[in-house]
Amino acid sequence: AALRSGCDDSYKTHADDAVLAAALMVKRVSSIMQPDGLPTIVKVGLNSGPICAGVVGISLPRFSIFGDTCNIASRMASTSMPCSGGDIFIHVSRTTADLLNTDGNGVLWSQLKVVLRPRENEVDIKGKGKMQTWFVASEGGMWACESRESSKGAGSGKALARRGMSV
Repeated sequence: AALRSGCDDSYKTHADDAVLAAALMVKRVSSIMQPDGLPTIVKVGLNSGPICAGVVGISLPRFSIFGDTCNIASRMASTSMPCSGGDIFIHVSRTTADLLNTDGNGVLWSQLKVVLRPRENEVDIKGKGKMQTWFVASEGGMWACESRESSKGAGSGKALARRGMSV
């Protein structure tokens, strides 16, 4: 008898579902205004792969996930472009990009009007080195994404600067 745990390998749309959930969160969060009147800005990153999960702690137990997959997803988020005003910029790893259904028939492409495009430059990911990554972005927002990446500070960079952050 074999012991098996984790998600069933036959679940083929998990990457699409994760992008859809992230896009819906970005849309919702961008409608929340901060006390200074500016929209909430978020960065989103996704990676796919094996994880470890479980309840950690005795006095205050918490469910936690960890492992290399989570670390890369965190790096995708920290090196992503900021999402604001309803624009979607989801930074994804090669693993996730390879799993996305990009044939145009899925909800992501037909209803959300997003595109998958490689990031112009490889990204230096701490502990991994240079990685080719992709953006899932609003069709109209992709061009803004490229200009933001090239200029490193234009556009929403002003709103970030007011909060002490940078692109």
